[in-house]
This record gives sequence, C-alpha cells and structure tokens, in this order.
Amino acid sequence: MSENCNKYQIPPKMKRDIKNFLDYIIFEKGLSENTLEAYTHNLNAYSQFLLENDIADFAISDDSRVTQFIAELAELGLSTSSRSRYLSCVRSFHKYLF
Repeated sequence: MSENCNKYQIPPKMKRDIKNFLDYIIFEKGLSENTLEAYTHNLNAYSQFLLENDIADFAISDDSRVTQFIAELAELGLSTSSRSRYLSCVRSFHKYLF
C-alpha cells in the first residue's frame, strides 16, 4: 500500500459495494458515526490495496489477499489493535457481500 492512500480511483462498483455496506451498518446495525468514519477509512484503504494489486472487484479478493493487506498494515507500523480493527471491518464487509 502506498503512502498516498488515494492513489487509485475506486471503480463505481466498488464504491457502490462500500456505500451499500455503510448504509447497512448505519440503518440495520445502528453503529455510531465514529464507527462509520472508521469503516469508511478502512474500506478505502483496503480498496486502494486491492487496486494496487490489480483487483478491481471485491469478489475476486480472498483470504490470502486479506492476510496480505493486514501484513502490509503491520509493515506500515500499525499496532496490533489497529490491525485487528481493520480485520474486523474487512471481515464484516465480506460477510455482508457474500
């Protein structure tokens, strides 16, 4: 993942998937505004990681890609608790999608 978190333009389908998930967590799960902001940030970072790896559809991602994403966060110096929050977000997102 590059230092510039918005290097790639997120394709419309990926944006729509993220928006639908965020709407779901707000209306169905009743999560807070802070959680919404964190999930938005986390999913944008995850999207950028996938795009850097030539993946433009969440359906193409798999467990190994998620593991690579979390490993890259570790390389960037994120704490264990921060990486756990990213992982929880991405897991919830994939569970929602599939």
